[in-house]
Amino acid sequence: MNPNAILTLARTLAQGSSEVEYRCAISRAYYHVYHVLKLQVFLSLNIIIRSAIFDDDKDLKHNSLIEGLERTADAQILVFAKNLRDLKIFRAEADYEIINKAINKAHAKNGIEQAEELMIDYNSIGQQKFIRKLKDYYRKTSA
Repeated sequence: MNPNAILTLARTLAQGSSEVEYRCAISRAYYHVYHVLKLQVFLSLNIIIRSAIFDDDKDLKHNSLIEGLERTADAQILVFAKNLRDLKIFRAEADYEIINKAINKAHAKNGIEQAEELMIDYNSIGQQKFIRKLKDYYRKTSA
């Protein structure tokens, strides 16, 4: 499945009229970014590097993804990781804070905008730089 379909669904949900649609839109927007990174970065690394950097060679956990990106210490990737962490927190609020936090259409649009900005940043930085910096980190720490 193409992760872009997830973002398309998020946009559709954000046009809805119920809080549950808005919450699902935020969640789907985050998962769009997560799956792009998993497919284009995580799975491009060999199994040894994946297990060393992301604490697992088969399944990419959300915090491990962000922490792995932070380990590169690259300024652009650090900003990207911080923004991804912010969207992850927003997604968790939308998914789990169903009593204490109201979510509206503006929140849904904001979540989608955050995901779109992350993808602009990802494309600007480039898939190969993410992979190269993660490999560099692995080489420095495994020597």
